[in-house]
Amino acid sequence: MMKKEEEDFTVLLSKCPALTDLTTRYVEYDNEHRELLRTLCETRLKRLSFCINKLQYGIDMSDVIRMPHLQELSIRNSSRDVPVGYYVPGLETILMCPNLRVLRWFTTSVDLTAGIFRQIFGACPRLEAIELQQMVLADNVIASMLETMQASATEVIVPERKDSVWYGGNEANTVGFKTRAFKALERRHFATLVVLDMGTQSKEVTSSMILRVLSACPRLKEITAYQVLAKEIRDGPGVWACRGLEVFRVKIHGFYKPLIDHIRVAVFRRFATLPRLRVLHIGGHGRKDESVVLRLDSGMGQLAELKLESVSVYGGPQKMRREDVEWIREHWRGLRVLEGDLHPNGEVSEAIREVLTAPRDGGRKRREEAEKTFERFAFYTVNHRYR
Repeated sequence: MMKKEEEDFTVLLSKCPALTDLTTRYVEYDNEHRELLRTLCETRLKRLSFCINKLQYGIDMSDVIRMPHLQELSIRNSSRDVPVGYYVPGLETILMCPNLRVLRWFTTSVDLTAGIFRQIFGACPRLEAIELQQMVLADNVIASMLETMQASATEVIVPERKDSVWYGGNEANTVGFKTRAFKALERRHFATLVVLDMGTQSKEVTSSMILRVLSACPRLKEITAYQVLAKEIRDGPGVWACRGLEVFRVKIHGFYKPLIDHIRVAVFRRFATLPRLRVLHIGGHGRKDESVVLRLDSGMGQLAELKLESVSVYGGPQKMRREDVEWIREHWRGLRVLEGDLHPNGEVSEAIREVLTAPRDGGRKRREEAEKTFERFAFYTVNHRYR
């Protein structure tokens, strides 16, 4: 008897002749499934997402000849017992997609080499968006990948492995973006880049690199990277970032006294020039690190025109006050996520977060509870003022 998942899959393939998107995982297929899957892949499938649980399970994609219409492919591999250098989970599937444009590949089983990327881009000349998660990739391999791409890249998401410092025991091959990868990115893809994720741990991603991306990529909408100096944001060119930028996730540091307040105001002034910004994730490198603070006396009021939905600020307690909370409630009505230590008192910090992110169209009870929480916070802070 077939498993319930297998039965549902058979019914889906046989009764949905116009199916173009398929997401599946952990299902073993018999010959009947293979024939239905073959027909789907060869005639109409445009987007496919599947998970390789073990080598002997999952979709046996090697039985499918080609997927000529596939444009987006997502492969996840949860098996950790694949011999390195022997088998690359999902590679056969990728090589059967000549018109592939988007590849999202998650695997921890093997270390990809420059030769593997040459195979991929040779078989998929239109591939323009690539996301590689949980992989051990050296700087020279990333550089080779970017140079080998035949199309100009729109998305490059290659965050470094947090648990891997060395690659092959050679300092020259430190895992993640370094100079060679960045130069290849700049040389080939700056004009078309829309999304860039170089990770938030690698110290090799310098402030000047980030600012170069911000100012020289006219189509950039999203960036995630390690660090940028506050004074370089303050003192940079008039047009310091693409005005189409929507997501900014970068650690900002260098708020040194005695000019710390002036620098904070200047940084907020820069963010105010990005009219489409909706996600702002900034902060230092620890609780004791000076950083941007969400307070009106530090320049936050300059962001009144932004429609922020998610804000994360780290680097020590923000020491927010009642007027700061009232201002955010009034101006950032679409705010749904607020992360960081908002106040030295943990209970008050959570109260602020609840008040500012509670759904405005939620149930009456939830709304009333949020208002009571805010009034308790306002009472607590009326005699607690901070510089």
